[in-house]
Amino acid sequence: MPTLSSIIPVPLQDSAISNMDIVKLLNAGGAAGDTIYWNGSNFVRLAKGTATQVLAMNAGATAPTWTNAGALQLIGSATSNGSVSTLTVSGIATGYKILKIFCYGDFAASTDLTLTFNGDSGNNYSDQITDMQTTTVQTGHAEGRANVRLASCVSGDRWGGEVTVFQFSTTSPRLTSSKFAVLPAATTVYDRLVSGKWNNSANEITSVTISNSSAANFSSSTTMVIYGM
Repeated sequence: MPTLSSIIPVPLQDSAISNMDIVKLLNAGGAAGDTIYWNGSNFVRLAKGTATQVLAMNAGATAPTWTNAGALQLIGSATSNGSVSTLTVSGIATGYKILKIFCYGDFAASTDLTLTFNGDSGNNYSDQITDMQTTTVQTGHAEGRANVRLASCVSGDRWGGEVTVFQFSTTSPRLTSSKFAVLPAATTVYDRLVSGKWNNSANEITSVTISNSSAANFSSSTTMVIYGM
């Protein structure tokens, strides 16, 4: 246990010392391995983590938190209220080499589900698509797109899938790999595999947006969740 003199180098009245938050924390005890940090206005205690966990900053870069070493960290999520045609998770901290994007929902109109980064709607994307339905396989490739296509749906279709984004460095394009399953309202389920690229070699990804290309609203069940590593 640290001594008061090692924490408080200047003389103070006993009452002033006893009322200090950090002294209250020290006097309250705790478990071996607990950590004390400043939250902007007071000293607070962070309980120790579990075996093999490491100390990291939270997604908002405002406080330390325990996380599993090498594990995916939750960055943020967005859920439709039924009256929006885009979902965005912003404020993504730099430094992630891999982003995992999970999303699911349904549409009220025929449309493409698309992906963009950092609000970039310029013709800076390319994608390679493979659609597989029963014994039919269709492929397509496009350069100079304004987004990466994730799935194509008609009204009533349900869809879900995941996207992996690779950020090898700040001087190379961002690569995406995704797999989505679509459950059409009238036909059999199909899978879409997509390899994509965002031709931006200057900026790390700080926001991710999925959109309904027809500008029709997402259903209220549509959700996007992003993790980083």
